[in-house]
Amino acid sequence: MKKIIFTLLMLTFINCQKENEVDVISSTDIDLITGIEMTNIYGVKEYRIGNPNVLSNGLLIYPNPIKGIIGIMSLEGVKITDFWILKGYPKKLFQDIDFDKVLSSDLYTENELNNKALKRKSDLENYNIYINLEDFETGHYRVFIKVDGKIKWDNFYILNEKESPLDLLDNFWK
Repeated sequence: MKKIIFTLLMLTFINCQKENEVDVISSTDIDLITGIEMTNIYGVKEYRIGNPNVLSNGLLIYPNPIKGIIGIMSLEGVKITDFWILKGYPKKLFQDIDFDKVLSSDLYTENELNNKALKRKSDLENYNIYINLEDFETGHYRVFIKVDGKIKWDNFYILNEKESPLDLLDNFWK
């Protein structure tokens, strides 16, 4: 009888441990940030940190990191119709993946973005948009942009008052 009770207790303990295991992180998680392209106020790329998991061809996102306002410009002559801002979490994972082969514009649905968005806007018809993020906390974010019916995205960082863009180089993975 004691062996049966001991066995049942052990099985219960093992099952409880399985429930507490950490979720597996996928290279396509909607809020994962694996790197950032740092750009100046003119959109010129200055530094690359990590291996950015972005699909932003045909778009210019600037500056990055930001203090207050981010600009997005369509470079392919198609208008931006929607955007979503999501909180991101940086992880030093997937640094050897070729994201050009993994990511596609149909990876995330508008419904997923609507459910996770901290800020969003639709029914836009602009080649350039500026998004005021002054009320957002310092940290990592992702911006998703709909152009020509396709969803594209980039990663960015909001600096606090005392940080400089160079601080991000030192602190990205901490």
